Amino acid sequence: MTLLQTHGLTASYGQLRALFGVDIRVDAGEMVAIIGANGAGKTTLLRSITGALRNEVGMVIHRGQAIGAMAADQIMKRGIAMVPEGRCLFASLFRRGKPADRRAGPAHGGALEPAGDL
Repeated sequence: MTLLQTHGLTASYGQLRALFGVDIRVDAGEMVAIIGANGAGKTTLLRSITGALRNEVGMVIHRGQAIGAMAADQIMKRGIAMVPEGRCLFASLFRRGKPADRRAGPAHGGALEPAGDL
């Protein structure tokens, strides 16, 4: 069963075309890695699939349904999301165990504690 596929996916930032006719197919049970040099279009591809960049209706298909023109929140409800890695998006919600050391997080042997009641 095909879970996700793109057909001739294109994406642009204004007049700058970033993706040119990308075709991908991901079947059930497959694991896929998107690799490439900086500026090759990896993030743009994921932004297009997740709805952060709009595209035409038939360019992205999820479980047989065209999702290319759906809003990002509707695509997210289908279980498709992008979580950027290494950007400290939620750093303000925690205080570090060692305030003087920016690398005090769990990856460096430190502990993160909730900053307070949210």
